[in-house]
Amino acid sequence: MSPFKEILQQENNLRQKLQKHKKAHQSKNDKDPSQDIRLVSLEYELSKMQLAVMGLTRILTDKGIFSADEFSEVLDILDEKDGTKDGRVTPPESANWSPFPVRDDDI
Repeated sequence: MSPFKEILQQENNLRQKLQKHKKAHQSKNDKDPSQDIRLVSLEYELSKMQLAVMGLTRILTDKGIFSADEFSEVLDILDEKDGTKDGRVTPPESANWSPFPVRDDDI
């Protein structure tokens, strides 16, 4: 599967999980509208970032800067850096965590 399709598939899986979670925890008497607003806002921001990553990846692969396979390999390496190979960045409990890892020589 191409990196583009993987990203789309992961987003779809997350959206499905989110919908199940929302249905499981939603009650007519116990609903906080601010949570819905925050959720919609986060979904919107996530979709914008996804589009940016897809666009940048497409430009870079089209220009021959790297191949889709190379991109997938780097994603796998970065995914393992946090200790949990799960197709996403898994932040540790540390308050010093940054989503921008220091570049290692093994990439």
